[in-house]
Amino acid sequence: MLWRKQKKLRFDNKMIVMKKMILILLMASIFVVACKKNSEEKLNRLSGTWELIESNSPKTMYAQGAGNKTIFTTSSYKDYRQNKLVDSGSYAITNSSTDSLGQWNGNISMNTLPCYFYVRKDTLEIDAPGIIFTNAVYIKIDD
Repeated sequence: MLWRKQKKLRFDNKMIVMKKMILILLMASIFVVACKKNSEEKLNRLSGTWELIESNSPKTMYAQGAGNKTIFTTSSYKDYRQNKLVDSGSYAITNSSTDSLGQWNGNISMNTLPCYFYVRKDTLEIDAPGIIFTNAVYIKIDD
């Protein structure tokens, strides 16, 4: 009788260990999937059509619907002023992070021009040192 109790106890211990291992594997899988989704979401946050509403140097406010917009895909952009293409090319994002308020920021290189960007909700801000639009503020108008 004692032998059967010991055998059952060993079996129960093995089941507990197996359940813990399954739980750990499940948690690791969720973590991996969640991280991948976060990276894809960041790229999707920049992709779309952004309308220029304000720039500094000198301070200028732009009327909505005037054709001042930048269109980002996952790797390229097109910049329009009054519905005329004025610049286009590729861009790369480096050193990006998301702060506690949900603002995504980092370095963006547009045709090798180094800039700094911030995305919060439907607002994009680009700081470009040493050019006409030192600071440009956009609102997202289309995904």
